[in-house]
Amino acid sequence: MAGRLSELQMCSLVKAYKEYECLWKVTNENYKNREVRDKAYREICEKLNIPRVNVSDIPQKIKNLRTSYCTEQRKVEASIKAGGKVYKPKQAWFSIAHEILGNDSKSQLDCEQNDEIEIEPETNVTKTNEVETQKKIAKLDEIATKITPQTIPKKRNEPQTKYEEDEFDVYGKYIAISLRTMPKEMSIIARMELQKIMADIQLRALRPRKMVEIPVTCVPSTSKMAEDPLDDPLDNMEEDISLTLKVEEEED
Repeated sequence: MAGRLSELQMCSLVKAYKEYECLWKVTNENYKNREVRDKAYREICEKLNIPRVNVSDIPQKIKNLRTSYCTEQRKVEASIKAGGKVYKPKQAWFSIAHEILGNDSKSQLDCEQNDEIEIEPETNVTKTNEVETQKKIAKLDEIATKITPQTIPKKRNEPQTKYEEDEFDVYGKYIAISLRTMPKEMSIIARMELQKIMADIQLRALRPRKMVEIPVTCVPSTSKMAEDPLDDPLDNMEEDISLTLKVEEEED
């Protein structure tokens, strides 16, 4: 909003205001036409060409002008009623404003109130929407306060049992590392032999009362393979050492 207008600027404003009857003459057909009135405000703003005064400031400037006129006019009327010296306004713009509003100042000032009333419906709608929004927010807050902790599922932080490695895990990793260092074909044969050994030992555990002979196949050492590199690794892996595992029968 721009600052207060000077005396010269007020004169320019009231002269421009006088040209647009749709802004002050109630009987004008365009008095309540919003588009025509807005156009008049724009043209007045262009004519004034006052720095920091835009179109939205013009209606308020006009309202201030009418209020100032009303104040001065009341002083004149009061001095007449008092029977003394008639008060004469010193403002240069007063005589021009009196040409517009002087014929029926009371009704014209009432029109100023009507101008304000025209804007009120839009303002009331905005206020109504704000009230409704505030009511909805208050309702949501009320619902939120009624929510008990039981209605919100809590995430259970159940402690997980920590697994500790034993010698079997370590040995299994050792076997895995050894298999990875072998050639593909050798690692396949080694796994087959390990599976045979495990199967034989499991069978022995299932027949503890009988004496059984379990052939165990041993994988030749890498040192022997290195001494005889021309031999086929597959042939060397076929060398079996038969071990006889004897289990005494349990006493009856």
